[in-house]
Amino acid sequence: MERYDRQMRVKNIGKAGQEKLLAKTILIVGVGAIGSYAAEICARMGFGKLILIDRDYVELSNLQRQSLFTEQDALDKQAKSYAASKALQLINSDITIEYIVDDANVTSLTPYVGTIDYILDCTDNFMTRDFLNQFCFSHQIPWIFTSCAGNYANLMPIIPPDSACLHCLLGDIPQTNAASCDIIGVDGALIPIVAGMQVSTYSNDYQP
Repeated sequence: MERYDRQMRVKNIGKAGQEKLLAKTILIVGVGAIGSYAAEICARMGFGKLILIDRDYVELSNLQRQSLFTEQDALDKQAKSYAASKALQLINSDITIEYIVDDANVTSLTPYVGTIDYILDCTDNFMTRDFLNQFCFSHQIPWIFTSCAGNYANLMPIIPPDSACLHCLLGDIPQTNAASCDIIGVDGALIPIVAGMQVSTYSNDYQP
């Protein structure tokens, strides 16, 4: 627990709060810009188990905005979830890190139902978000909708069945994303701020 000393000194965390974090399992969907930063924050804070899912591979153009990855990862065309898991294990070998090279879908996520405490949406497409919205409400799993492009971001905690869902916010969920960073770019300095806010949304669980 020594590695978490400065965190446990925070009044509303303490040792009991840290022990709660160590018992949590977080599923991170998308290990790109927001996801790589969120995963690193979770690992350093000591969330006990991280499950990373992403179908993509590291490219040189990712390095401007995605932490954890190196030029060598891009040259080797490493799967993002695998490359991120390797980097995170070097940061914190005391936690469990699992990676999945796949889309987030019923087949890939259903085996984890009942073991996941929270899902972090770090994706860049509305098709996956629509699936997560339905999946999480079906299985009563809290999740956070997050997006970031240009110089603005969105964040919405969704707590089934007590909160509004993504359809409540957006109405008909679009099938294309005209404001993705592939089209309008993204300010790299904004991404870790959004990721930090996303992870800190679960701060109530620090309470002993």
